[in-house]
Amino acid sequence: MDLRRNVVSYRRKKIKKLLGTKSPRLKERISKEYTSSEKDKVVKTSARRDKRRYIERLAEEAETAAEHNDMKTVYRNTRKL
Repeated sequence: MDLRRNVVSYRRKKIKKLLGTKSPRLKERISKEYTSSEKDKVVKTSARRDKRRYIERLAEEAETAAEHNDMKTVYRNTRKL
């Protein structure tokens, strides 16, 4: 999670820098750094993993709420899913 945050903040800084520059050579260099395939993979895989964990957690909460007949929580979690 921390690695993804670092990469995301790095990419945000790069895109701000990219949008702020006027030189074509600088734009080209910064865009290459911004679209590094390795960093894209890290961000995308960790985002997928986080989303999967979130959905699993919601499903578990809905199951436990169903066992305790807490229909409000069941309804809320199934709506999110």
